[in-house]
Amino acid sequence: VRSVSAILRSIETISTLLELQGKQRALRAGEVASMIDCIGVAGVDASISREVAHTCAAIGAQKSGVPLFLAEGGLELLNNLAKSKNIGVQIETAAALCEFARVADAHRALHKGGSLAALVGLARSRNPELQRHVAVAFAEMAERRIAKTWIVQCGILPHLFSIIRVPGAHPEAVYMAAKALVY
Repeated sequence: VRSVSAILRSIETISTLLELQGKQRALRAGEVASMIDCIGVAGVDASISREVAHTCAAIGAQKSGVPLFLAEGGLELLNNLAKSKNIGVQIETAAALCEFARVADAHRALHKGGSLAALVGLARSRNPELQRHVAVAFAEMAERRIAKTWIVQCGILPHLFSIIRVPGAHPEAVYMAAKALVY
């Protein structure tokens, strides 16, 4: 019975993810909890985790659902997904955190909730796409006047310098890392 119930909840969650990704409707109360439950059952390395992270990016891009997402523990969900060993999940998670970095009202929550540290963890990867998302996230926050002490305290500075110095790094990652450092 539990297995069938978990499968039905997962199917319902997938339907919700597709609606949110398509921006067909706004985030509703309880949907972040459904995503958290789905990841709890499937694990952070499952393919559904990539879809959840992609959906979180769509929610961040919409901006209207950001307060509800934050209130329901969405950043904890993203922090958990950032620990995945699956590079696709990591890239989608970094893209989602990048979207939230564009929302000035989310900066305090990103700092207090440990999401800046999650981005630093993702910055350790040598994957150019992942580094690009991390560099863009910090450039966006720096440009929107996030507290500079938060940026320094999270430990991203050595990683931003590393992105700039690595031969063959993604050109946008280099530019955005430099932009973050300038701001």
